[in-house]
Amino acid sequence: MSLPSPVLQADQSSPSLDFAPLGDVLHLLRLTGTFYCNPELSAPWAIDVPDMGGQMVLLVVTEGSCLLQTEHCETISLTAGQLVLLPHGKPVVMSSDAEAVATPLFDIPAIRHSPSYETMIFGGGGGPSPG
Repeated sequence: MSLPSPVLQADQSSPSLDFAPLGDVLHLLRLTGTFYCNPELSAPWAIDVPDMGGQMVLLVVTEGSCLLQTEHCETISLTAGQLVLLPHGKPVVMSSDAEAVATPLFDIPAIRHSPSYETMIFGGGGGPSPG
């Protein structure tokens, strides 16, 4: 029996994707016990997202593309407009490419804007991964 893909795809008929409303909605939900961060990533980059202790994790790709590797070594390619919901917060590695060396998420400097919202700028200084 095959399981459904954890990747959700935005409607491809849409001429452009504007994720500002998604960010606004997530911010207004005032999620608790959840890591909410808007990163600006430049290639090469890789982030080791640890086990989040059973907390739900939502990863959204708003520009370019990335790879997501699960704890079972399954690799999923994601492009702008796709998102992944990790209902149990299991560890994953997100990266610009398979050769990028992962940095633990909480070792990356972030700018705290509120108790539940941060931004970060991280990576090697190249452009976003092509979509």
